[in-house]
Amino acid sequence: MDLVYDVQWAKKAGCKVIGTCSSDEKVEFLKGIGCDRPINYKKENMKDILKSEFPNGVDVVYESVGGEMFETCVDSLAVKGRLIIIGYISQYTGENKLLEVKPDLPRKLLTKSANIGGFFMPHYMNLIPEYVKKLVTMKLQNEIESSVDQGINAPSKFVGIDKLVDAVEYMYSGKSRGKVVVELNPSS
Repeated sequence: MDLVYDVQWAKKAGCKVIGTCSSDEKVEFLKGIGCDRPINYKKENMKDILKSEFPNGVDVVYESVGGEMFETCVDSLAVKGRLIIIGYISQYTGENKLLEVKPDLPRKLLTKSANIGGFFMPHYMNLIPEYVKKLVTMKLQNEIESSVDQGINAPSKFVGIDKLVDAVEYMYSGKSRGKVVVELNPSS
């Protein structure tokens, strides 16, 4: 999944888009790609904001963090809301232990007629050609924008195969914006 495209596709479908991030710089980035309500979870209480600004809940959630963020998203679902798990980056670095599902999760889902599903890209490989074609067409027609990050907030650009590990660490650091790209064959 790509946040930049997700936001733009949701906006084209008429959705009000909420995005979460960890810095004021990323708040501006989210606004720039069309996000209606960016939430800097390092400065703002996401649970309180969702409760006050979206009292009826959120219809669709793409959840990629896991842990406490997952719990907040479940609590913020609307009646008949859907939460789609697309990752759990809080677990990738090994710093946080996997948050166990709380016993009241079934009750929370039942009382809202809500549901949770997973989206794991390898199970949808057959659809990639169709959606890549759509993305390319939309990009060529200037209907969507893309964002490539070769180390905007890193000590140096990611050039060469030896920078692959640095790029992955950079992605997990929370400093990246858009797709992190390593240039393998630099044209000098």
